[in-house]
Amino acid sequence: MAANDYIPQFPDGSGWDLEGKYAPTYFYEHISQAEVRKLKRATANQLYKIVCIVPLTEQPHKNTYFVKGSRLSRFLEGFSECAEYIISIERVESMPSFDEKLRQ
Repeated sequence: MAANDYIPQFPDGSGWDLEGKYAPTYFYEHISQAEVRKLKRATANQLYKIVCIVPLTEQPHKNTYFVKGSRLSRFLEGFSECAEYIISIERVESMPSFDEKLRQ
């Protein structure tokens, strides 16, 4: 068996992926297509705050984006070739007011 062959923790093939000390650790599980649709519907209207850093300029800066769940995947796909990198993603209840935006 190769060093990176996965041996599932649970009989259904799910479990923690702990393969390498430098690889991200995550838990995965098999779900049905019905569960996928249910999760997509549940998150479609939720709002996410995404904070990014742009380090490649003389004056590094922080960008904060607010993205609906229905557009989150497409938004994140754009970061594969982007100079900025994500430092946090969190679900929020609403957009901040204009005054709050100025204080960030």
